[in-house]
Amino acid sequence: MKFLETAIFFCLLSSAVNGADWPTQGRDNRRSATTAEQLDISSLGLSWTWKSPTPPSPAWKGTARWDAYNYIRNNKSMRAYDRAFNISAAGNQLFIASSAESAVIALDTADGTENWRAFASAPIRIAPTFASGKVYFGSDDGAIRCVSAGDGEKIWSYRANPSKKLIPNDGRFISLYPCRTGVMVQDGKAYAGFGLVPWEASYLSCVDANSGTQIYRTTLNVDNRLGHTLEGALLSTSDRIFAPQGRISPVSFNLSTGVRQARLEGGGGAFAIVTNDGKLLTGPGFGNSSFAKSRKTFIQETNANNLSAIVRHADAHAVLATATTFHFLIKEKISTVNRSGGATKWLGTLAGANTLALAGTTLFVGGKNRVIALDSSNGRELWTAVVIGEVHSLAIANGKLFASTSGGKIYCYQ
Repeated sequence: MKFLETAIFFCLLSSAVNGADWPTQGRDNRRSATTAEQLDISSLGLSWTWKSPTPPSPAWKGTARWDAYNYIRNNKSMRAYDRAFNISAAGNQLFIASSAESAVIALDTADGTENWRAFASAPIRIAPTFASGKVYFGSDDGAIRCVSAGDGEKIWSYRANPSKKLIPNDGRFISLYPCRTGVMVQDGKAYAGFGLVPWEASYLSCVDANSGTQIYRTTLNVDNRLGHTLEGALLSTSDRIFAPQGRISPVSFNLSTGVRQARLEGGGGAFAIVTNDGKLLTGPGFGNSSFAKSRKTFIQETNANNLSAIVRHADAHAVLATATTFHFLIKEKISTVNRSGGATKWLGTLAGANTLALAGTTLFVGGKNRVIALDSSNGRELWTAVVIGEVHSLAIANGKLFASTSGGKIYCYQ
């Protein structure tokens, strides 16, 4: 009987992932935050809430108010990738990366009750990845893990550096080689980055997704390649991996070999997406090549195929892209721009606007104490919900909207 129940669970899970799941951070390996699923806004209401006993524990707390070296004030944080628990969803489960409890927590999406949890020994910062009945995640303890999506039981774990040496960090102990990129799964392989400081070794590893057997490991910060600090979710195209690096611009690797290719132009930041037509947008970086007082936050647009810089989008700190439109977050404004002509189509406003997600023709925006839904064609507000805290992570899956806040609370709307 137990076998039959498990088989039914995986059948449901595998069929759902082909439909409207959100199985990894940003839904896909381009981190597009876009789904074709259209929610019924007219009936969307609060279904349940879940609250962690302790709030998120970000890797980098506070606000980067002043870059004294570059004379930049009021700058956006370039490492704000885990201000809330990052989330993903598949089938009837929501997967939570808990930096507070050092665990992946699986909730039943019907009512928010806990199904299981899989523990690490240090914070988990990037949303778990679901693939083929398994859940993958990385931790500050220096390991990546693969567990069963059915019950959270461990299948394998892997360390890029076998050392289990720990160092103090923000009142806790972590590895000198933490995984702060999460685990990206593509074509039966799992990819992850490891490292903390630019003067110690960092790694990009590829392992077999079923067994955890190492396929390759690229060692960085040696042979005059200093300065790598891989932080934020990895991205990919058919032949490249892009790794955000916090305060400096992302770096590109060959997907099949792990060979480092180049560091991209532009500034730092842990935000990054790849558009469906091969443009890489990263940030929020800062300014120009001089010590001008006019330096501003910007999103760097790059050709993902040949790594040539295209343009900088001034003042923006996040963006969502469709085939025809860029939706930018610029301070507390939502600015929608026609990609072909660059003309602004409409503007919206939300205090503390942090994150974007597109479901069909509806643009969801998470901000301070609110989530709103806008008509993506004209910016008309369709729906709003009051939350406690700042929304930093959104997921849309199987008829539901999930919003994760800085206070450790997750809201489900249906």
